[in-house]
Amino acid sequence: MIIPIWVRAAVACGLLAAIIGGLGALHHSIYKSGYDAAVVAAKAENQKAETAARNEFDAATATALTTERSLRKRIDDLSADRLKKENEYENAIATLQSRVRDGSIKLRIAVAKSAVPECASPTDTSTASGASAEALADVMPETAARILRIAGDAAKDVRDYNRVVDIYNNAREICNAPLTGASETRSP
Repeated sequence: MIIPIWVRAAVACGLLAAIIGGLGALHHSIYKSGYDAAVVAAKAENQKAETAARNEFDAATATALTTERSLRKRIDDLSADRLKKENEYENAIATLQSRVRDGSIKLRIAVAKSAVPECASPTDTSTASGASAEALADVMPETAARILRIAGDAAKDVRDYNRVVDIYNNAREICNAPLTGASETRSP
């Protein structure tokens, strides 16, 4: 029996299509498995990097919170000390003012001898005579109390300034400390 050409061509084409389809399917399965493996590896790498970044962030947050707590404690300690000393200073100024007002303490100022009236009875502190000679004159009690209050306010301003400088220095020391928790400061 003779097989017609068109049947032979159809069988050859079918066979060729089957071979090409099989090779395509084999290539696709190999490619697909490689692609799937690459996706799984990339997801695992991404998960590992994300976990490492999260751990690093958590460690940095914990360090920052520890630093903040330490700084707040030092500032609170400085504030408590300042409040205690401020009360002591206020009591000392109030005591001085009351003693000046009742006359048990006198505030004196140096004046030129010729500027003191005879009734004020200045205390002579000079050994030389002439226009440059000085004398001490008593300040009126209420004026002396006001002078003490002004001096106390000025001293309070200086203490407030020093407190700000102390807070800054403590913050700088804590923030510049090595991350190992040692108390030494790093050089900037």
